[in-house]
Amino acid sequence: MKTAYVNGKVYLGKNRFAQAFVVENDLFKAVGSTKAISQIKVDTTVDLQQNLVIAGLNDSHIHFRMAALNLLNLDLTKITSLKAIISESKKYIKKHGLSAKKMLWAEGWDEALLTDCNRHLTRFDLDQISTTVPIYFTRACRHMIVCNTPALKQMKMFTKNFKSEFGGIIDHDEQNYPNGVLREGATVYARKMYTPPSLDEQIKIYQKMMTKLNELGVTSVHACDLTDENIENHYQVYEEACKRDLLTLKFYHQIWTSSPEKVHLFFSAFKKLQKKPQHEFNRLAHLKIFADGSVGARTAALQDAYADEDDNHGFLVYDDQKLDDVVKKATSENISIVCHALGDVAINQILDIFLKYDQTKKNPLRHGIVHCLITDPKTIQRIKKQNIVVYAQPCLYDSSMLFLKKRLGKKRFANCLTFKSFLDNHIKLAFGTDAPISDHNPWPNLYFAISRIDLTNQPRLGSTPEQKISLWQALDAYTTGSAYGSFEEKIKGQIKKNYKADFAILNQDIFSLKKLADLKKTKALNTYVNGKLVYQQ
Repeated sequence: MKTAYVNGKVYLGKNRFAQAFVVENDLFKAVGSTKAISQIKVDTTVDLQQNLVIAGLNDSHIHFRMAALNLLNLDLTKITSLKAIISESKKYIKKHGLSAKKMLWAEGWDEALLTDCNRHLTRFDLDQISTTVPIYFTRACRHMIVCNTPALKQMKMFTKNFKSEFGGIIDHDEQNYPNGVLREGATVYARKMYTPPSLDEQIKIYQKMMTKLNELGVTSVHACDLTDENIENHYQVYEEACKRDLLTLKFYHQIWTSSPEKVHLFFSAFKKLQKKPQHEFNRLAHLKIFADGSVGARTAALQDAYADEDDNHGFLVYDDQKLDDVVKKATSENISIVCHALGDVAINQILDIFLKYDQTKKNPLRHGIVHCLITDPKTIQRIKKQNIVVYAQPCLYDSSMLFLKKRLGKKRFANCLTFKSFLDNHIKLAFGTDAPISDHNPWPNLYFAISRIDLTNQPRLGSTPEQKISLWQALDAYTTGSAYGSFEEKIKGQIKKNYKADFAILNQDIFSLKKLADLKKTKALNTYVNGKLVYQQ
């Protein structure tokens, strides 16, 4: 099947546009003017009606499974007071008939957004919701889960001086009982309690989430979902959906481990999954590890102490030897690593060990750093010289701006989210959302990178306007940058001859907006994956 798309504005790269293109089966076969394309013999012609067409967006780091399952759970991301959290939770419990045998699981609370509670939640807050229903609330950063007393008892950890066998931190009250706050590795206790829906139910909710992304022009994602003991089980859902020809996104799996003690589970499962037939829509990718935690939970590893907690430097998840062992083994097996690192100590730790096992300094496995928050000029030069890929999420820090400067201080704050410095130094930059930690919508993400203004129109990054990037740079980070991260930059991410026909026809010309803030209103009219229409407004 050969189809011509004519009379449009087709984005090709910086200041470059065409009017038309031809798709044959799953590939772009010609790109040019409407006049030139109209001379090619085709089976059918589509009039683009002067609408803008871009290559399909590619989210470089998204917890797709979590985002999908969150559609079934109580959403706390938009709630702005503890009082409202308690009220909405009680309504949810009543509506869904929850009891001591059926937990309440909710996602996305952030104390920075709560007008009546300028601190982390604890079991004492959640006990106000229910003293019978086990309650588990995941903080927006996902590096902290807070539980009520019934949940702590359900996990058999409501005893004095209880210590985590999975690492991380368990906070305690004045009587030395857990106060409900679980950080980093300790969150495993809570995650083990979650019971997922059936396979068919999961596929159904995946389809709903795929549609939500398709309608925004997203055609590919680097999904960070398969983890620890559940790597093969979670992969099965994608595999079955792929067999049923239900996938409308191309998935590239970042397989993550929750702690150093769990890494062996990755290597065991990865070998098994490698033996399965790989499909364009369902591919294995990287090993994803954690070097540190989050700034919100004060667990990101910093050289100097937190500005608002002067005895706390955060902490490293791995000591140098354990991290060395993991990188050495992965490299010897030609497995790429993407490493979560926000703090300056964590970023430089992983850079040291990446360098040790890459004497070429060309990074042939395309190792990367996810988030890469605090980068001074010296660190930026290290990233450049080692050719490390940076997986960044501009809008992830929208709510973080409320406390980031307070946590880090003015000097370190100025070295956060240095997108322009990355690009000026020719560092490979791939944008994503980290949903459901932030919203899955790519357009506010792009807006934030371009404007350095958060979604409430407050220039909280006004101290670093020099890190603004252009629209075309941001768009390329969401397309060609992400394609580079999956070794697909020669077949995907551009509207170009013999590239995969993944593209979106947009509802507005984002290059001609009178108000930049209108960028956030962008959606797709139609979205195509491999030349097939997967979404129509």
